[in-house]
Amino acid sequence: MNDPQFLEASRHIAEHIMKEGGKTSQERAAYAYRLITSRKPKPIVGQILTSAFNEEFENYKKNTEAADKILAVGATKLDESLNESEHAAWTIVAS
Repeated sequence: MNDPQFLEASRHIAEHIMKEGGKTSQERAAYAYRLITSRKPKPIVGQILTSAFNEEFENYKKNTEAADKILAVGATKLDESLNESEHAAWTIVAS
C-alpha cells in the first residue's frame, strides 16, 4: 500500500477522521472503522486501531520530518490546519 495514490487516498480519509470523527482517538478510531466498513467495530478492533494510532502518533511527534514526508505524497493540497503528527498517524491507520 505504498503506492502514491493509495497513500494520498489514506491521507484524505485521515482528514475526514480528524474533522468528522469526534474529539478522542477512540471516537475517531470507531468513526474510521465505520467509514471504511459501514459497521461498528467490536471493542477489540477499536482498541487495536486506537493503539495503532497512539503508537504512530508518538513516532511522528518524535520524527516530524517523517510526518512531513508522508503527508507530502500526492498531487492534492495538504490541509495545513491539521496537526501534522496526528494527520500522519491517522494516514497510517487509514492505510
